[in-house]
Amino acid sequence: MYADLEKELKTFERRTPKSAEAHKKNLKRIPLGVASNYRAYDPYPIFVKEGQGSHFRDLDGNDYIDHNLCFGALMAGHCHPAVMKAVEGRLTTGTMFGMPHDMEWQLAEEICQRFPVEMVRFGSSGTEATMHAVRLARAATGRDKIIKFEGGYHGLHDAALVSVKPHAPEFGDIHAPTAVPGGLGVPKASIANVAIATFNDLATVELRFR
Repeated sequence: MYADLEKELKTFERRTPKSAEAHKKNLKRIPLGVASNYRAYDPYPIFVKEGQGSHFRDLDGNDYIDHNLCFGALMAGHCHPAVMKAVEGRLTTGTMFGMPHDMEWQLAEEICQRFPVEMVRFGSSGTEATMHAVRLARAATGRDKIIKFEGGYHGLHDAALVSVKPHAPEFGDIHAPTAVPGGLGVPKASIANVAIATFNDLATVELRFR
């Protein structure tokens, strides 16, 4: 390990002992100690206690600027007063039904008015959304193979969990990156239907269409 990196790692561990403790406890009941493999990293992830606006605090009281904001879902930040008021107003009338609700139309109409789209379909997660997007594209084109950029994260379904964080020896040619499974359990058939292109390199995309 590089000396500078080792120094930063020691600083991280010194500042976050409660996160280390929480992760150790979680490992007893939760695989990798986290609810999603994408949140697992060495030596352990930061455990959040609370958030406000564009900041969050961890279990040790350290304050951070949240550049992630739940992978883009919290565009208004944490605990925005208008959002909190709207959520509180729904708590007494039910929050989950598994059936259609009129508010679906209200949100769909708002999105269509703001953006150049005619229809929308909601999903419970990014994984679900991209899974259905791939299925829709395959249904519309009659083709199975898709193109994905190396290093991009688009969820945890089989078609997306390819070349997300490949190790250097597995990269392959820069003009024709190797499709690398994101972990055990991704079928070979899924890998065969994903062509990998280099991000921000149109030439590699064009090659994949030949």
